[in-house]
Amino acid sequence: MTPPPSRNLGGPESDPDARLRALSESGAVLAEGRTSVPLGWLLTNSLGLGVTVYPGGLLVKGVPYGLRTILASEIQRVQWRSRLLFTIIAIDHAATECPSPLLVRTRRGSALAAAIFQIAGKTAR
Repeated sequence: MTPPPSRNLGGPESDPDARLRALSESGAVLAEGRTSVPLGWLLTNSLGLGVTVYPGGLLVKGVPYGLRTILASEIQRVQWRSRLLFTIIAIDHAATECPSPLLVRTRRGSALAAAIFQIAGKTAR
């Protein structure tokens, strides 16, 4: 039985293998990096995420998400945010596999930031 959709997770789950294939077939990796996981207003490195950016979207791996995908077509908005001492990219998306917004801690000017904004069709400023 499929659980009801939550406010953060959107609609019904789709085929994870097909989503992974779509990412890998979209082209070569644009950038990858490790980031902190937000817990409320804090960011913790102990639950680090790996983020890999493909032309077709994002592959997110690590605690607490496992292996998740956000397709580029599901990205609704990407914006810089400041949280305490950190610079974060907030990725609002319609993917059902992980919470929205996905918060990625990175520095301005990094290859990871540029790639995330690129697949969202925006310029990282």
